[in-house]
Amino acid sequence: RIFDREAILIALRDEPPFRAWIEDFEARQPAPGVLLVTYRASWEKPSGPPAQSLRSSVWVHRDGRWQIVTKWFRY
Repeated sequence: RIFDREAILIALRDEPPFRAWIEDFEARQPAPGVLLVTYRASWEKPSGPPAQSLRSSVWVHRDGRWQIVTKWFRY
């Protein structure tokens, strides 16, 4: 599943506080000025068992800083 910023904010609006952390964080450089970041996100909510998901994001070095790529294009 893919979530955008608005969908995440709507989903979190009614969530009770919970504990979350990341593990296995890695940043790989597949090309100059590009990073692929991967990690395991874990969380524990007051109700329900602990959960995990594998996450990734692509970052580009642009205008002197690292920025996450938020638009994907299909050709």
